[in-house]
Amino acid sequence: MNRRPVLIVVLIASLSAAATPAAPPGTQRAPEMKTLRVRAAATTRPALQYALMPDARDIEPGDAAALYLMAINAAARSMPNVATQPARGEGAAVWPGDLLDVPLDKLRLKQALDLLGNCAGAIDYLDRAARREHCDLQLNYRKTGMNTQMPYLNDIHYVGQILALRARVQVVSKDYAGAAHTLASGLALARHLQEHAPLVQHLVAIGNASIMLDRVQEWIESDGSPNVYWPLASLPQPLVDPGSVPGVERALVEGSLDLRKAAAGELPAEQRPQFWRRVQTVITIGPFRDQRDQSESSFVGAAIGAAAAYPQARQYLIARGVSAQRVDAMPADAVLGRFYAVKYLELFDETYKAWNLPYPESAAAMRQAQQEIVRERRAFPSNLLQVLLPAVRQARLQYARLDRKVALLRCVEVLRARAAADGAFPADLYAGGDLPVPNDPVTGKPFGYSLEAGVATIDATAPPENPCYHLIYRIELVR
Repeated sequence: MNRRPVLIVVLIASLSAAATPAAPPGTQRAPEMKTLRVRAAATTRPALQYALMPDARDIEPGDAAALYLMAINAAARSMPNVATQPARGEGAAVWPGDLLDVPLDKLRLKQALDLLGNCAGAIDYLDRAARREHCDLQLNYRKTGMNTQMPYLNDIHYVGQILALRARVQVVSKDYAGAAHTLASGLALARHLQEHAPLVQHLVAIGNASIMLDRVQEWIESDGSPNVYWPLASLPQPLVDPGSVPGVERALVEGSLDLRKAAAGELPAEQRPQFWRRVQTVITIGPFRDQRDQSESSFVGAAIGAAAAYPQARQYLIARGVSAQRVDAMPADAVLGRFYAVKYLELFDETYKAWNLPYPESAAAMRQAQQEIVRERRAFPSNLLQVLLPAVRQARLQYARLDRKVALLRCVEVLRARAAADGAFPADLYAGGDLPVPNDPVTGKPFGYSLEAGVATIDATAPPENPCYHLIYRIELVR
């Protein structure tokens, strides 16, 4: 069933230690434009009639993990064998993801229903899993470290597409209660994926949540659709919580390398060569594979680089309370190993210290941490541990972009409600009305807004370092 393994490759690549280069000064990129044609609609009563997360009264005790894995297995049995089907053209298999980009008015309903009928067993498991208390996929990362296997990630993204397709069909069929139930299942799946999980799994969760929010946009554009301002406002904020990532990422690395012993100078002499051989192995697997060429060149010059680094390593340890006599009594490789391990742990904390702040508050600190890592790599190219330090600012931005999508949809629903009350869109989005208008989670500031010839424009400006994330919504009122 693993039709698109490139998904996880792309996600892992985003965790590479090489920072995404900022656009050159003065670079201009055309913003992404979205045009929505909507009808006026007041908010519903009850306000949460179409809730987008499972109702607490429907949550059952237990772990969802087994049900999600059963859904994957059921979907694999129900779909065509890709080994015997052409990828394109006559006779090609149709997959849920193939039907998500088809314009809603061109969706072939029978084709979609046939596909969903084949996946009925998987969908049942997914609906049940979404209404379990928690999800523990039993990742033994504290012991397996960077060798931790997550073979289900591609497939969990795939079954999320099945739910997204069902929501599309329900919106086309005006079955809004059914669509809300499906959307709740898909968003609960994303929330479950964040539990006890490393960053790469969080990125899959964000991807799953994003395709469900795309279905909410289609709902909003559907003729006669109920206003879902309050269901959107009631979603968890942040929608995917980044909170556990620093601890899990640290455990992943320390499950492979005994960094604390190395930093404390407690590695016995006979274990030090094994420790560095292990470092060389770790940096050529997983998210650090793209650094292999850089690392191999470092291996060649390790002795020269280490000799140049020794004086600074000695002074560094002395400045942090290790007596000069003790440092001088240590073998050179022990001094350097301890220095490199301490520097790694310090830089890891610098990298993640602002992670749990809202993105507008954290971006500057993460940018500074990445700049410090670049300087350290240049100063100490023989410290192979630095390859394990990820550039997390780009990943942290993805959480904020997901929350931005929720905020923009709320703004559109504000416009629909104001049009229902006043007959037209307001001249000022943030003035008047009784519905709170959110700020942009990416910038922390109000969205730009203008009204011209009855067409509303919401401008979500890009962060300075990412001009490609400039997004503009044009909303036309259909009468």
